[in-house]
Amino acid sequence: GIAEVPPSWPRAALEAQACGRPVIAFARGGARETVRPLSGPPDSAARATGLWFDAQTPDSLAAAVARFEDAEPWFDAKLIRSHAERFSSARFRDEFQREVQALADDRQPVLTGNRLSVEFRVRAPGRFRRVRASAGSSR
Repeated sequence: GIAEVPPSWPRAALEAQACGRPVIAFARGGARETVRPLSGPPDSAARATGLWFDAQTPDSLAAAVARFEDAEPWFDAKLIRSHAERFSSARFRDEFQREVQALADDRQPVLTGNRLSVEFRVRAPGRFRRVRASAGSSR
């Protein structure tokens, strides 16, 4: 499934894309990461997962809906679903674990069941501090 996300994250847009549906999203915040916008004529939609609108006004949204209607037949549902899968919980966990591993340098992470943890020192301005990081499921 889709990773647990903060309230500002465009969860509805990700859920629609996970179903292979293109979306119309306000071009701010998480939508800029999660929606690959249509950036050309309608027939270029085969590479897009939706489109953005730039202003929170009725005119801007109406223009986006009109553009969406022209492009809708060109969107590729399989590509859209594949794009949404980039934001899955499993992928997030795997990438987080790789990042923790990279930060740990020569430290040996401890893998317990489905949980990875490692302790390392992080350089903060003028000092070091000890950090313990873990990722994975505690089920």
